[in-house]
This record gives sequence, structure tokens and C-alpha cells, in this order.
Amino acid sequence: MHLGGGLGDGGEFGRKAKGVRVFAEDAADYVEALVKRYLAGRNGCASFRDFVGSLSDEGLADFARWEPR
Repeated sequence: MHLGGGLGDGGEFGRKAKGVRVFAEDAADYVEALVKRYLAGRNGCASFRDFVGSLSDEGLADFARWEPR
């Protein structure tokens, strides 16, 4: 799973959350869970991109971890 990144000035590819895989049939549930996690723990970051950029590689993997139901 790649998260973050952006277009325009300072554009970059998203960062890989190592060890995280999501199957297509789980994508909608995964995105919903990820957005809820971000909103609950964004620590004052103005954007998702900034939030992802503030995490260490290990922190990103922990944030992105997925346990399908």
C-alpha cells in the first residue's frame, strides 16, 4: 500500500507502507477505516499528506495495518 504523495509544486509519489496488502474487495472498508484513523489521530496536521509525511516508516506501517473482518 502506498500512502501520501501529491501533485504540483513539491509533488512526490506516495510512501510504501511495508507489509500492508489490501485486496480489491476490501478497498472500500480499508479506506473508510484509514480515514477514521487519520481523523482521530492527525495531531494537528492540516492534510493527510502532511500526516503521512510526519510518520516514521514503522509508524506508517502501523497506521496502515489492515485486519479485514
